[in-house]
Amino acid sequence: MKKVSKLNILGFKEIFAIAKSINKHGFTLLALLDSVKKTNEKEAYIEDEYEHLSYSELYRESVLMSYYLNEKYNIKSNSKVVIASSNSVQFVKSLFAVSGLGSAIFLLNPNQKRDYFTAFLKTQKVDLIIAERESLNNFSSLQIPLFCYDEIIDLNINPNKKNILKRKKGSIAVLSSGTKGIPKIENRKFSIQKILNPFFDIIQKLHLRKNKSTLISIPLYHGYGIAALLLSLFMTQKIRLFKGFDANKTSEFLNQKEIDYWISVPLMIQKVYLKETALNIKTIISGGDVLQSNIVKIIHNKTPFTKLYNLYGTSETGVCTIATHEDLLKYPDTIGKNIKGVTVKIKKTDQNFATENEIGNLFIKCKWSADNKNNTDIATGDLALKNKEGYLFIKGRQDDMIIIGGENVYPIEVENVIYKNPQIQWVKAKKVIDENQKTKIHVDLVMNHKAVFNEIEFLNWMSNEVPNYMLPKFFSVLENIPATKLI
Repeated sequence: MKKVSKLNILGFKEIFAIAKSINKHGFTLLALLDSVKKTNEKEAYIEDEYEHLSYSELYRESVLMSYYLNEKYNIKSNSKVVIASSNSVQFVKSLFAVSGLGSAIFLLNPNQKRDYFTAFLKTQKVDLIIAERESLNNFSSLQIPLFCYDEIIDLNINPNKKNILKRKKGSIAVLSSGTKGIPKIENRKFSIQKILNPFFDIIQKLHLRKNKSTLISIPLYHGYGIAALLLSLFMTQKIRLFKGFDANKTSEFLNQKEIDYWISVPLMIQKVYLKETALNIKTIISGGDVLQSNIVKIIHNKTPFTKLYNLYGTSETGVCTIATHEDLLKYPDTIGKNIKGVTVKIKKTDQNFATENEIGNLFIKCKWSADNKNNTDIATGDLALKNKEGYLFIKGRQDDMIIIGGENVYPIEVENVIYKNPQIQWVKAKKVIDENQKTKIHVDLVMNHKAVFNEIEFLNWMSNEVPNYMLPKFFSVLENIPATKLI
């Protein structure tokens, strides 16, 4: 509790409430919600397009759902429950309800195909699936009980007749997309000792304040989304959720409402800022993917009053570096420096440590990483370098590296150079093999309004920016940014 008191956002009363809630519910999400449930309903609430609940109401309805799931579906400690849902208050309620029972939770992207769910369910004996009505077809043929959000919960359940929520321990498994359609489980068990360091550092570096308003655009079934939700609750924020991301709706909402924090991912930010000359937003917190330097520069130019922060992490490690607003003003392409409790290593292919400004494989070690019992170095799959000031820079994925004429080329470096061209709105570089079985660079481009692509002029311009081996050989000019995965 000494570390919590150093945050200067909690007095003795709040610290006592946290200790009391942990004693009541154990190390579960419900304990966090219980500790903040008495916050004034005008200062803290959660809402989506259909529901608006104070923290007190959210706690009460989550508890009722816990008892309902226990009575009807026999969900308890050590049960395994799948939650497949888009962002909503109902999703949040089910998350706290199942965690309060001490069950193992598996968060699945509801937009995946049926084969993805089938592959996962072959590896796990699941006791219950909680899903939106639109997703039920993915599970209807399985012999597993289904709970739909439309199901009416008996609000006359008496939680006092037996205490099934006392001192539980839960876990959350965030599923990555995996390989060959087989999802990969990133399991996390809650430990106050493990999360205090990152919480402490994130709150300080992001200058988070209590009772502010937050729009969470990141999907809550993603590790970064869960972290955003818990941090916002801990800071007793006014939380707004939308079921899905829509650039026009997000732009309109941000300009109509006074939002203090927008928690998003780079592609969402790009889609919104390319539509708007400016946005009425105080702070943008980006994570979940590499934040391109051109987006940083666009935000700094269009809305210089907006504070921008970039969080880097992986499914296994969670958030492990932060680039502050000041860091990004200095180095727009940095992922910042590691937070407290994180050790960063950059190793070459021979496993020797990379020197200053030398590119190598990025390894992370932290106590809160998923299922890392031995606290070993975890390979992120990213290529990175560290400069003399200790700032980290991502240079691409190890699998994406292109070797041309014996030289290593990183798509992200090609993209960052092309973004310097004022005619280019969006770019994606990739490796292709030509008819002579030689490796070349292909780029997809979206031009700025009224700009016309001229290949000769473009290559002449780019040849002044990069060596010849980095010049693209093939181009595709697209009308719009492709509808790719947002995260």
